[in-house]
Amino acid sequence: MKLHHYLFCGLGTLLSFTACKPEVDTTLQPLPLPPGIEQTGTVTESGQPQGAPISKVIGPEGGTISTADGHVQLSIPAGALTKSTDISIQLITNKNPNGLAQAYRFSPEGLTFRQAATLTFQYDEKKLSSKDVENLGIAYQRSNGIWYDVAGASVNTSKHEINVPIRHFSDWTPYELAQLEFTGIGSSTTSGTEYVPCGKSIDLYAGLLTSNPDYPKDSTEKPLKAKKGFGSNWKLFGEGQLSVDPKASGAKYTAPGLPPVQNPVQVTADLEFENKKFKITLFCQIYVGDGSYFTLTAQNNTKGSSSFSCAQVANQVILEGSVGSYVMMLKVNAKDLHEGYYTYDKCGVDAVNGVQAVYSSITKDGEIPDAYISYYDGDCDGLCHPSPDGLSVDLIETTNGVRYVTGSFVGTCYRRTGVCNKNFKLEKVSVKGSFRMPILKL
Repeated sequence: MKLHHYLFCGLGTLLSFTACKPEVDTTLQPLPLPPGIEQTGTVTESGQPQGAPISKVIGPEGGTISTADGHVQLSIPAGALTKSTDISIQLITNKNPNGLAQAYRFSPEGLTFRQAATLTFQYDEKKLSSKDVENLGIAYQRSNGIWYDVAGASVNTSKHEINVPIRHFSDWTPYELAQLEFTGIGSSTTSGTEYVPCGKSIDLYAGLLTSNPDYPKDSTEKPLKAKKGFGSNWKLFGEGQLSVDPKASGAKYTAPGLPPVQNPVQVTADLEFENKKFKITLFCQIYVGDGSYFTLTAQNNTKGSSSFSCAQVANQVILEGSVGSYVMMLKVNAKDLHEGYYTYDKCGVDAVNGVQAVYSSITKDGEIPDAYISYYDGDCDGLCHPSPDGLSVDLIETTNGVRYVTGSFVGTCYRRTGVCNKNFKLEKVSVKGSFRMPILKL
């Protein structure tokens, strides 16, 4: 799907660089503009290298180079280079105000092509601020520190890819024209996830990247400037309160006193671009809690926990939370957690990536009586009763050097009482909850 970027004044066809062969131009000066047209944009620092670059020699016959994870691919057509060139891609921190994930530095810096190469980025649909692909673009940063949108970007929604023809090397990233952002007491993680402490408030607004509306319509590169947008039709899905000031451009979200069972909550807002009959819906997910939390609903009672932990012990990851006089423990048979869905073990079989849940009360002496577990092995009725549902790991992220896991669980725990063939009874309790906590290694 071709992007039109209604925020701008239309996209022209890609202009050719005047060089007749590949050259290194490290200045990348702004393109000439008619008198009176302002060439300004938001200046940011350059990204810092992360890890080692990948390299490949590509000659006049053309070729393709991709990152190891396949998230970025550069296809250089035949005739774009006049001689064999050592092409490299370096992962860097993303300094674009609305950048998606990481940015990438392509070398040799300033290299230009006789024919346009195709740069392709994969994107994570779950981390987008809007389902509308018109909100996506690709930009590069010049030596003046300003990011420039490049014309000709297109999106393949089935492959979750965005690509653009490029004529030169620099620092490149996919980005969003608009995102919901916040100020106040809160925090943002490396993955872009927002969270706010219980009972506290944050101010939300639409963060835009715009260009000068007087820019020539046939210009293929436009400097981007960060500004606040005027959102409307603000809505909250989840617990807490959302208040909107009609005279302001944003809204205020106040978190509940305890982490909600359904965490994160979601806030949406409509955004209409200036002077355009075009509107998109933006959304952001906000995790409630002081960065970490554990909630449990059992026996129709929902409570937040002030005592919880997640630890890697040998080949198991153990998540545990004490809620009042009860304890909930989930043991995952895995050397390390990854994002995804884990199902419960069946009748004591410790399957790889299987989960066992234990729910029990705690006596005043700290003793744990007969516990409910996530299966009954059928020693009385001869039937296996595994818990339905499972544990969902929604996010693994790093904040200030600490790995956090965020997710939820739903299940049924069983306990046998009585004696087989006499007063046998199978008791069960439904449990569900949510969590975000640091992963400790013991």
